[in-house]
This record gives sequence, C-alpha cells and structure tokens, in this order.
Amino acid sequence: MSKIAADVVSAFTHSASANILVEHVGSTTSGLSTAKTKIQVDRRCSRSQTVCDALQTHATKSQSCVAKLLDGEAFAHVHRQSFWIANVMLIKGAPRALVSALATCVAVSRITLEPTFTLQVLASSTTLLQDASTAPQWGVSKIGAPTVWSSGLQGQGVVVGSIDTGVLYTHDALAGKWRASHGWFDPQGQTLLPSDSNGHGTHVMGTILGANGIGVAPGATFITCNGCPGGNCIGSALLACAQFLLCPTDPLGGNRNCSMHPHVINNSWGGAGGNDWFNAAIAAWRLAGIVPIFAAGNGGTACNSVTSPGDSTQVIAVGATGNGGTTSGTDALAYFSSRGRAAGNGAGIKPDVSAPGYFVYSAVQTSNSSYGYLAGTSVATPHVTGAVALLLSKNISATYDDVYKLLTTTADTSTLIPTNQNCGAVADSAYPNNNYGYGRLNVSRAIMAAPKTTVSSKAITPKPTTRAPTKVLVGENALPDF
Repeated sequence: MSKIAADVVSAFTHSASANILVEHVGSTTSGLSTAKTKIQVDRRCSRSQTVCDALQTHATKSQSCVAKLLDGEAFAHVHRQSFWIANVMLIKGAPRALVSALATCVAVSRITLEPTFTLQVLASSTTLLQDASTAPQWGVSKIGAPTVWSSGLQGQGVVVGSIDTGVLYTHDALAGKWRASHGWFDPQGQTLLPSDSNGHGTHVMGTILGANGIGVAPGATFITCNGCPGGNCIGSALLACAQFLLCPTDPLGGNRNCSMHPHVINNSWGGAGGNDWFNAAIAAWRLAGIVPIFAAGNGGTACNSVTSPGDSTQVIAVGATGNGGTTSGTDALAYFSSRGRAAGNGAGIKPDVSAPGYFVYSAVQTSNSSYGYLAGTSVATPHVTGAVALLLSKNISATYDDVYKLLTTTADTSTLIPTNQNCGAVADSAYPNNNYGYGRLNVSRAIMAAPKTTVSSKAITPKPTTRAPTKVLVGENALPDF
C-alpha cells in the first residue's frame, strides 16, 4: 500500500507542489507510554510538562529522516514545521520529488494533504432579537445552571480553553474573564491580543462563561487559540493550538509554561467522520488531565453522520436539542444534529450527550455590546463545556472518567421527544442511543451526584454589565490507555 495518499497524487495532476502532512510510524504511542510510566512512578511530576517533554523527544527521533532530507541542499528552501503533539511534519509547497523521497523513509507511515475542518454552526433564521438581561437564557435554564449557581458554584477556579475563531475579550459579557498570562495564541497572525473577525468563537465563549445570563459558568476564566482564522479550521493551525493548550506559551510562542493549561477544552468544529487525524492530540490532552469536548456535527437527519474528531471514543461529543423556531426551545432533537453510530474512529454510541443548540443567544464580535442568535452543535457544545466547569469548581480533581460518568448518568431522558429513527440498531426509546446519546444535559443533577466540594465559595449572584446591548442578528459545536 502506497504511503502517498490519493489526495496528494491528485493534487500533483494540476499543481507542481502541495501542502502536506507527513505522519510517522506509531504516531505518538511510544512517547505517551513513556510519559504515562513516569507519571505513575512519580505522582509529584507535572503531568502536562511530562507529556510535552516525552512527545518532543519522541518526535525528534521519529522525524530524523524527514529532517535530514529537508536539511539537504535540494530542499533546504522548503518551509517545514514539526508538530510534536501528533508526531507529524507540515511541509508547505512540497514538490513531487520531495514527496517521493519522503516516502522512502522507513519511519514515515503516510503522506496526506493538509486537512481543513469546518465550524459546526448553521445560519440562524430571521427572528425578533431580545435585549440582553440578567435573566438566564433558555438553554442555560434548561440544563439547570441557575440552581447550581445558587449553591455558590459558578466555575470559579476553573480555566476553560477553546480552539475557535478567537474571542472579543473586551465584550461586556466577557470583560475580566480572559486570563492574560499565557492566554492567547494565533498561529498564523502572531497577534498579541485576542481578536475575532468571524464571531463564532465569541458566541461560543459567551455561552460557556459569559455574564448577563448567557453563560453556564460565569465564574470561570478562559484562554483561547485561533485555530479557525476567518472560519476556516486549517490542520496546521489546529495542531498548533492543540500544542498551545497542552503547554501554553506567550503570544509569540515563547516562555512555555505547562502548568497554565486549561482544565477543559471546547471544540466546536469537525469534519468527515472516521478520520483519526486529531486522535494523537486528544490522547496527549487526556494524559495531561484535560477534558476534551467536541461538537457532534450538523449532518442530521442522516444516521452515521457524526463528525470527526467528535466520533472518537476518547472525547465527549455533543448533539443539539431545540425545535420550532422559538427561543424557548423544547426537548426535541434539533433536525440538523448529527446521528450515530460513529462511522469509524473507534465507533460506538454517539453523540454522548445532547444540549440546547437551537436559537442560542450569546455575545457577538461586532461591538462590545452586541448579541445575537446562532444554531448548531457548535452552540450546544459550550453548554456542556460550561457544565464541566461547574463540576470542576466543585471538585477540581475530577478526572475525565468522573466527568463523563456524572454527565451521562444524570442526563434527562423522560422529557425527550422520540425521533422514531433507529440509528445503529438502537431504538431511540432506549438510552443511550445514537440520536440523543445518554440524554439531554442536566448539570443540576450532575452536581448533586458529584463528590464533596473542593473549591469553596459563598453563593454569588451573577452581576449584569451596565452598557445597553446592541441588537445584532448573526448567521449561523484515571490515566487513559493508548
């Protein structure tokens, strides 16, 4: 079987060069195993630093043949970038001769075109906009977040990360919530402060932790990485962001400090199912103790339409609920929400859980006081990410497995409207199923089932910002084994 993927061969029929990713035998398995052993032996070591160090060492050894070729006189001018988190090498403008030479390296397993992924968001329908207020939005209320707030838990002490289009960090609903130290990375633009030309990332972060009733965990803080510049999620940018969130740097990529990594990462993007391309990055996050949340995709009503990486068994994939074109929403599965069974990438029941994702009202980037609606699993996913922040504010030591169990065993099922669609030979009257997963998120029940609080705080009432909102309608997701 050829190491050179068909898409690369096809690219050379109409171009003299191509942007390629060079994958290596064994991916990151050996590096992660080394890190896992060290963590088990010395529990005092920094998990994220240990993972980072092991993966960098492993990548340097694995990629030596590729590096030697690129250092030679014939190809020294070709741009390359190593991504140790996945043990791959990005090569920009690779000529055919270089690709052929790379295929002779024993350590090289596959050569593909640099992939691109999409934001899991739909255009919103025309509707009357509501003014922002302190009243919780329908999705925030539906999952029981206000009940959790009344107990004093709002996500305090928890850092949320996101890979998205950036964030308008000065927005009224987000002001004071961005962690400035090691809190922003823009792989392509190298900008010094967070920005968002698209609006998707701002809307998503607003739902996670925004003030004025739009956010699930308004006491949390965030860091973010621009992996989807202008709305296009480019493979190299996504990998750069994955590395940044595992071991954050300053905006120019220096002064790495792995202790600054987030506790949970929101990923409202994805691509065609059955693609294991991002799995190595996910495995690194998991070993470092980070909880990855992904959108399930907007490929409904078709079965087997869950997108990658959301179809991975190593992540929590989120479907969308809501129906009827009203902001009140219901517990019907949104028509666009992707259904399982997962087509590949580990297969299994997907999504894992569902959350409000229809006509979700949140912050947008057009001004510091602008709000608007979006629909899609893109905006269902941050409800779950915010819920994880609330759970971690009660028990900051909770593992991925702890979080997964709490979310899935407490999800609501009795109010869900059956779709009468049998995907993957699982009736949607039984749970889990390939439409709703384990059910619709209920963070109030999850908190009640969680262990004793480890982050103490008195009850806090979310405070509104004072600036009047601008009305804007916007278009529209224990140590692991390896």
